[in-house]
Amino acid sequence: MAYSTIIRKICLSAMLLFANFLLKAQQIQQLNNQDGLFASVELTRIDSAKSKETYLAIAKLENKNNFEVFYGVPMTKNASGQYEIGLLQNISVAQITVRNSTSFFGDYLNFVGKETNLVTIDNQKLYSIPKGVFLTVEKEFKVKAGNKPILTNTFLMNTKPTEAFEIALNEKQLNGDWKNSCGNITFMLTYTSGSNNQFVLKQRVNGKEISWKKTAAYVFEKVGDSNTKLVFSSAKQTFTYVSADGIECTWTKN
Repeated sequence: MAYSTIIRKICLSAMLLFANFLLKAQQIQQLNNQDGLFASVELTRIDSAKSKETYLAIAKLENKNNFEVFYGVPMTKNASGQYEIGLLQNISVAQITVRNSTSFFGDYLNFVGKETNLVTIDNQKLYSIPKGVFLTVEKEFKVKAGNKPILTNTFLMNTKPTEAFEIALNEKQLNGDWKNSCGNITFMLTYTSGSNNQFVLKQRVNGKEISWKKTAAYVFEKVGDSNTKLVFSSAKQTFTYVSADGIECTWTKN
């Protein structure tokens, strides 16, 4: 009889523990999606007091596209004349808000992509989210006892493939040794900013220096010969050389 009583007590304790586990079990909520990005949040109640309950939120933003996506963050010119992202500038692609948080300032979970070295011609710094990757953010918050947490997600930026942006050329892309498909000639290019912020590409070949002035986002014109041009392909990372007499060559970086 005593043995049977012990067994019943053990079973009752196990049931109570299991019930407590269920109360604290994870709750996964699928929120919204945009441009192939899907937001979700997993909630776990980690403490329960008389007036407030504490939850842990693990938020995820998944890129379900079959390609990497990017978004641009505007930069402003600082006192030195250089462009940079301001301290108060938003860099988040999306933000989850706890609507019924007890915090005076509110509780938010911000998704921030990976900062890249890419800058657009209109001075936006690009951030990326690779395909199949999760951005993850964790945060604890409190709600009034007995209230179910209410969380919503807002997309703050539109995301696009890199081809949708006009990427500004930079020294890292252009400086170095290049090879000409016409004659298999190797030469050096240097990208610099001249007077009046005019960008110039200097080509050094066989001891000679040839200058090319930038006339459009990806177009350079040979100084002293307006009929000879270079057109840069951001997708292929190559130059196409075109002259007035119809000669066309491809420049590829070594």
